[in-house]
Amino acid sequence: MTTTPPTPDWQFRILAEKANGTVPQGAACLVSPRHVLTCAHVVRNAVAPGPAGPGSRVTLDAPRADPAWHSAATVVDGGWWSGDASPWDIAVLVLDARAPAEPAPRGAPWRPGRRIRIVGGPASDAGRWLHGVLRGSGGRYAEFAQLDVDTGAALGVVRGYSGSGVRDEEEDTLLGVVTEQAAEGRVGWMIPLDVIPRIWEPEPGAVPPAVPLDARDERRLLRGLALKVSRLHTVLLPDSRASFALGLDERLRSWVRLDQDAFSFSHRVVEAAHREYGVLEDVLEDLEAREQGSAGMREVWSAAAPLLGRA
Repeated sequence: MTTTPPTPDWQFRILAEKANGTVPQGAACLVSPRHVLTCAHVVRNAVAPGPAGPGSRVTLDAPRADPAWHSAATVVDGGWWSGDASPWDIAVLVLDARAPAEPAPRGAPWRPGRRIRIVGGPASDAGRWLHGVLRGSGGRYAEFAQLDVDTGAALGVVRGYSGSGVRDEEEDTLLGVVTEQAAEGRVGWMIPLDVIPRIWEPEPGAVPPAVPLDARDERRLLRGLALKVSRLHTVLLPDSRASFALGLDERLRSWVRLDQDAFSFSHRVVEAAHREYGVLEDVLEDLEAREQGSAGMREVWSAAAPLLGRA
């Protein structure tokens, strides 16, 4: 009997280092390949006693997507609202590492009577589910939407649910994020997604920024690139390889030996050039000049594109 593994979930946790260890502060929703959305007060709690705002750094994990994943994230310029203007309690952060899930699908604008569900809370790493219904606008600000937890539920909206995504119960689309609770958690308020400026979306015609590579992706891409390089005439022919090695940045020369096989030689060159000295593009341009536009060199450039931050 086989089972299909669950799809990695787009909701992460924001953590803080406290005296009693690493403590979850709330949730964050992945809204683009690089951006997460949470409450400003969650970031404030995570960085306390320091100041919070654009530039603040926090740590996230993703037990609902990849238990081994962790990343730092930074509040972006223009992505901070903390009680001075609508949407009042929102922070947009950019991740340092590649996210382990696809962004949340955006739901249709919310409406009263819509059935919803929420997962969150610090008591369980992967969270606990709540179900309820959206009632109408209200709360501290007119833009907020009230949600009522189902009668008889064992748990309410408690500390740790802030920043959690409010999902359409049937479609699992993102409608907004939890911001406050009342009545011992039987009532909560969400900030609807449609009132939050979508600063994580690129301007029309803009080239989206490259998504950071995690360590496993980087290792895989470096091996693939080394394999392509090892098939070039410049590396396969002993005299050409010696000439190429002599022309390398002097810092790279100590990393390679001419008596290595072609793949080992290539792997050492591209790994050191990329990871240690940031001169991978210079090395490839030297190979380009020696290969004179060969078909193999075109494959090398294609394999190197993700490492160079190109589409």
